[in-house]
Amino acid sequence: MTRGTFAELFSDALDRRGLSPGEAAAELARLGLKVHRGTLTRWRNGETEPSVAKLAVLRALPDAIGLSSAEKAEFQRAAGAALGFPIAPERRRAAEPTAIPQRIHFGADDLPPFAGRAAELADLQRLVLARRSVLLTGLGGVGKTRLARELLRACAGHFTHGCDFLALTAGQTATQTLRHVAHLLGADLPPDSFDPSGRLIPGRLRDRLPGIDLLFLVDNVATAEQVSGLVHELPAVTWVFTARQISLKRDGVQPVHLGLPSAAGAAAMFQAHAMALGDHAAPGGDHADLLGDHAAPGGDHAAHGGDHAAPLTDAAHIAAIVERLGRLPIALRLASAPLANGMIATVGELAAWLERGGLLRRGSPAVNLRPLFDQLLGSVPAEAQALFETCGVFATRTINLAGLSTVGKAAGLRPSAEAREWLADFSLIDTPTVDTIELHPLLHDYARLRLEAGPRRAAVAESYRAYYHRLCVAVSESGEGHVRDYLRVQPEEMNVRAVAAAFQAAGDWPRLKGMWPAISGYLWNTGNHADFEAFDRICLTAAEATGDENWAAIILSELGFVVMERGDWPAADELFGRSQALFDADPERLIEQARLRRYRATLALRRGETEEALRRLNGCAARLARLTNPPETRLEDALVLLHSARMSAHHCRGELALAAAAGAEADRLYHGLRAGARGHRLSEYRLELGDVGYRLGDLATARRAWEAMVDEQAGLPQRAEHAEAELRLAWLAAEQGHAPLALTKALAARRTFLALGKRDRYDLAGALIAGLETAAPRPPLADMMAGCAYPAY
Repeated sequence: MTRGTFAELFSDALDRRGLSPGEAAAELARLGLKVHRGTLTRWRNGETEPSVAKLAVLRALPDAIGLSSAEKAEFQRAAGAALGFPIAPERRRAAEPTAIPQRIHFGADDLPPFAGRAAELADLQRLVLARRSVLLTGLGGVGKTRLARELLRACAGHFTHGCDFLALTAGQTATQTLRHVAHLLGADLPPDSFDPSGRLIPGRLRDRLPGIDLLFLVDNVATAEQVSGLVHELPAVTWVFTARQISLKRDGVQPVHLGLPSAAGAAAMFQAHAMALGDHAAPGGDHADLLGDHAAPGGDHAAHGGDHAAPLTDAAHIAAIVERLGRLPIALRLASAPLANGMIATVGELAAWLERGGLLRRGSPAVNLRPLFDQLLGSVPAEAQALFETCGVFATRTINLAGLSTVGKAAGLRPSAEAREWLADFSLIDTPTVDTIELHPLLHDYARLRLEAGPRRAAVAESYRAYYHRLCVAVSESGEGHVRDYLRVQPEEMNVRAVAAAFQAAGDWPRLKGMWPAISGYLWNTGNHADFEAFDRICLTAAEATGDENWAAIILSELGFVVMERGDWPAADELFGRSQALFDADPERLIEQARLRRYRATLALRRGETEEALRRLNGCAARLARLTNPPETRLEDALVLLHSARMSAHHCRGELALAAAAGAEADRLYHGLRAGARGHRLSEYRLELGDVGYRLGDLATARRAWEAMVDEQAGLPQRAEHAEAELRLAWLAAEQGHAPLALTKALAARRTFLALGKRDRYDLAGALIAGLETAAPRPPLADMMAGCAYPAY
């Protein structure tokens, strides 16, 4: 099999077995893969080529054609080379053990009962155990999520790394989805993983998770665009998606439509929920006083002690209830709650109760179920109803209890544990963990509609906005820049951004400004530069509308840095210039004036204008020379950055002695800072200082700088600069004959480069490791330095 193009390879393989494209399509169909014979004909004739979306088909082609094991391996290798992406399943590098822990996450600590879907579960098991990703579609409330979670529970043990779960919200973008998945897998993406438009650079996440074998459920997908990138970026993950109506066929995901259960299956669901819920009824279980006008004549509504054997054998009434509810699983679960929690004594009484409330027969499930929702919510105390409606203000249907309680109390409600128990008894909420509650999507929409139509709307909305405004202000006040506790924003990102959008829509610029440091800092530090820029531009409009020149000047400088990093130097220069003009107009803003001159010096260095860079830095120094500490507590930090930038400028010009002197002054100032002011990013100059020292032949200075940089980061996640320092120390150790130490450091550096998706530096570390393990020549240290990108100061 020596031919080069995919068409030649495919045609040769068909000819070897005497098969036509139509016969190959039929064999693929027997393997569960539907591909039109015309598609295979076009591939054979070279009219089109398969994309990565057809990866499952390409992997199955050798088996469908009947190739031997050796022929299959050669076909997959050659086809991958011809198409530009690997065909054979990835094998983990033996020298790089996986750092992916085994996990079992179903999205809830306790799952509701599972019944009535055994056949559907078996079909899905066959697909995922064959490592086929699936898309489970169906109308709202049909039971997609519960079936998918049961699939995870049944199959997780067959995957090396277990299973994981993520529920999406309608507004999440593809980039946010990728970031959330990466975070769940312990592979947070650094900023350079994304292109200037905010899209993930292909391979950056895949390279961080070699050898992954995981089953992953992504629930409540709204659009194909939200998850299509996941399929292509992590083809070794077996995906299970749930959605109402989307298509992922082009991405090679097997569609499975989930219809209504059979009458027998629906009856089994109803009975399972009624019996399971009975175990969690409120103490005493006596809800008779709440029935009021809904009470069935002669009914005894006392507690049943969880013994539902007698009422649940009434097959005729169960069948009538199932049909009345249209066999919709969410309706079956909700309708079983009054029976399970003791509010209604028998199935017959429940049938009569439902008859009085009724269900609509046409329209969407949300509309059809409104009478049932109204009926159930009307059966709980007023404080529980108010708590349920409050859930509708949150942007996500999984809600932190602390936030719910605070928002409710501020709106004048009493969000008690007892109120939550009432809602849980009637299946209006779930409690996936001790710290959260969760609403079904249809119930979350219903809560929102109830809130918007009710008298509490304004009070709840205001308390919700005030709560997340305070959260962001607290994060902003937790420290300057690099020491802010942005982790507090992460689990509440959708709520925080929803509140910011509400302030923008209302023109509430003061409160938007209060949230701005936390949101913009969070977006920047998580590498979401596209959303960072978009949010900053919104805030710039607000700053200009209110005449807040100080705010505008800060935002302009931030935007300039983002634009500079993506290489749009004229736009960066314009933004920096506008910011500098505003700060220069205020003689008291010397620190900011100096900062803008340093930024513009960095821009000049990027352009290769070293003379201009030094001129800008002289202007920066002149302004800092007019300050003292006290009162200006930021002075030393600014001076460290000034001398770091000067070192970089002289280094670029080849003026090594001047570069070394500037770096030494930055180092002296840094060591003089009080302990609380030492920021880990502030000391990044040490990498370049060590390189300058090495080039001057001062190995002692070089070693001290690199070692100090690595030691200071001990116990914290390493960034690329620390891996660069480790790599240099490995080279020095090898030169001095300390091979074991050199190998340890080189392996540590390579792991960091792999985690950060820096393939060229990963390969360089690999070359050094090969030189240590074999007789291969080691790469010169000068080559390591040549490809290194120093941080901007």
